[in-house]
Amino acid sequence: MKRILSREKKTFALLFILLVLAFLQPAIAQKAVDTSTIERVMGMKGKFNNGEYKVTIAQNDLSVMVDG
Repeated sequence: MKRILSREKKTFALLFILLVLAFLQPAIAQKAVDTSTIERVMGMKGKFNNGEYKVTIAQNDLSVMVDG
């Protein structure tokens, strides 16, 4: 059964993962990041850029109107 997380839960999970990684960074400095676990928890893919792994969460709940 596939579970879909709300945007708030995804944001909380990402912040929690980042906090844990920041806390453990000296201990894992030489180890590779397990992106498959991050993708599984977040339910979306990310991208590597200059040693960072970035997951972008779109804000689909905004209503934008231009010139009208």
